[in-house]
Amino acid sequence: MDDGMRALLGKRKNRTLAIMLSEKEEIVDEYLPEEVAQELRKMILDYVNDFHDFCVDLVDSAESGMIFNKLALEKLDTIARALEDG
Repeated sequence: MDDGMRALLGKRKNRTLAIMLSEKEEIVDEYLPEEVAQELRKMILDYVNDFHDFCVDLVDSAESGMIFNKLALEKLDTIARALEDG
């Protein structure tokens, strides 16, 4: 993947994280104990970063001519559903 595409994906990931964490802090944190709020923050960061890394790997694989396998697509679907169900 070229550097421009990698930078674009990184910027979108960071923007997504900023929005999600900001909304969490404004809407949810007041109802949660501090420890739970921090665990939720970590979970959001972990899932979005994992999703980003998977997307980068997927694009890199596609560019190298590798054929996507069913397991990779299932993982992508699982991550997407986890983010949607939040």
